[in-house]
Amino acid sequence: MVRFKKSIAITLALFFVFSFSESIIPFDTELSLPVLSTANQEKCLVPDGRSIGVTLSTNGALVVDFMDIESSSGELPSPARVAGLKAGDLIQGFDGKKISNVEELVSAISASAGKSSSLTLSRNGKKSEVLIKPELAKNDGSPKIGAWVKDAASGIGTLTFYDPDTKAFAALGHGICDAETGKLLPVESGSILSAGIVSVNKGEKGVPGELNGIFKSDSNSLGEISKNSESGISGTVSESFEPSNSPIPIGHRGDIKIGSASVLTTVNGSLPQKFDIEIIKIMPKVISQQKGFVIQITDEKLLEKTGGIVQGMSGSPIIQNGKLIGAVTHVFVNDPTRGYGIFIEDMLSITAR
Repeated sequence: MVRFKKSIAITLALFFVFSFSESIIPFDTELSLPVLSTANQEKCLVPDGRSIGVTLSTNGALVVDFMDIESSSGELPSPARVAGLKAGDLIQGFDGKKISNVEELVSAISASAGKSSSLTLSRNGKKSEVLIKPELAKNDGSPKIGAWVKDAASGIGTLTFYDPDTKAFAALGHGICDAETGKLLPVESGSILSAGIVSVNKGEKGVPGELNGIFKSDSNSLGEISKNSESGISGTVSESFEPSNSPIPIGHRGDIKIGSASVLTTVNGSLPQKFDIEIIKIMPKVISQQKGFVIQITDEKLLEKTGGIVQGMSGSPIIQNGKLIGAVTHVFVNDPTRGYGIFIEDMLSITAR
């Protein structure tokens, strides 16, 4: 799971989950993976497991909630709701002006001086226009549309793999959704950045744990995000990207067996470690793409450190019999030692151009 803190502002709504800092705590445990010949293999990927900072920007202002307007004549219903807007709509135009972010929307609404204006929105990928009349707020006399909006998000997750043939990467194993609407955030641009884990809140029954990490939003990008899908985020690595391991074959669904496996994840500093897990169930019918099989953490060192699977470990690659078979996606809230994994084939599919 990747953690995106709930934070909304009516004028500016950037999601900064962590304080950015230059300090990264080093961790000097070497990671050793089997180096296998890639000859005659169908597909080989580089498993990663490092923690990454994730930043996303939307192409517009995302509506997340509504509020009524206190005007000089009394409380008026939200103009945005009256106009037919819904949570999850992406505002991309106002009164003929293109809207790329919250700041541009606020400026365009102010310029309307309260007159009826056209608003361009995207809903489920389809564009439409509605007429909206901003109301003048009693407290400052400025026009308002009565909508809470945001245009960016950031958080900590785990890089799953790098494809040496295409320079593509995939991470998280599940999509980044808006906390208020539950819908996938539309991606205009985004980056993955180097991150370091500085502390861990251990998971307990009924209380998910979390990795606490730091990254700098202005640091060199490891890659550019081009897609946010149900199976994770994907994109292309930058020129400065350095693979952490050697390529290994992928394991198809039919290759996965009940039994021992390992997970690569970062729980201290910036270097991933290998920990023991068990695959305890392969779902006969997939509930969702992110829930293909069930894993249990068995490594005593990881259990002592995290209590099991915690937020921020989403995307941690899972290896069995020398093959990359999937990634961690969800934790069982009532038993943090167990959780779900996604098949690597589903993650690989989102890197296709």
